[in-house]
Amino acid sequence: MHIPLIKSIVQAAIPLHTAFKISKSLSRHLVPWIYRTTTFHFNTTGFTNFLWQTGPTNRTYINKIALNFGRSAIIHCIRWLAPDPVFTLFNPPLATEPPALQYLWRCQIQDLAKQLHLTLLTIDIQNIPDADIPFVVRTLSECFGSCKKIRITSSGVHVKLDDERLAGLKKRQTWAELCKTAFESHTWEPWYFDTKVRSLSVDVLVWEMKKMCQFFDRTSDVDLLESLVAS
Repeated sequence: MHIPLIKSIVQAAIPLHTAFKISKSLSRHLVPWIYRTTTFHFNTTGFTNFLWQTGPTNRTYINKIALNFGRSAIIHCIRWLAPDPVFTLFNPPLATEPPALQYLWRCQIQDLAKQLHLTLLTIDIQNIPDADIPFVVRTLSECFGSCKKIRITSSGVHVKLDDERLAGLKKRQTWAELCKTAFESHTWEPWYFDTKVRSLSVDVLVWEMKKMCQFFDRTSDVDLLESLVAS
């Protein structure tokens, strides 16, 4: 018996924006599903624009975000995502025209991030100095509306809790301790702190934080170790 060969014809993938045009009914179900199931990855650019373009309805569907800020992670966090007392303390310089544009951008990304309630936040620590990791993880864990679980990776590979790079996370440091470490580690960096701040001694910086001890004496609102994904 002769069995005819069946040729399979592989069609090119349909772009998502084309799939959304098939029908309104399909889009109504497909768009929320895509936002709920996709892990959206960002480096130091594109995150604010993505959240803004997503719109208020679709932002509520976002469940998973992955951030890889690399070596500039701590200054990126101070400028845009750290709490206001930290930003005010360090006052990192940024050349914008007009100068107030920096504050507009900061308010925008903070407001948009607070609208996200994540089931999983992935933080890639590749190229982040070990001393900066607790500050970065603390900032990113608190800048969103809520975050159930945090996964730490390095170049996309999961980092287990016993990794020596995560030792600082187990100390439950206050914001004052985190900021002191950041100051000592990056005083020589011209773009991390205001010129007047860079001229301060560590003791004077600590005294400045004591003026706002209600904030700077806080440890994490939620135990980070409980939210870290172990495997």
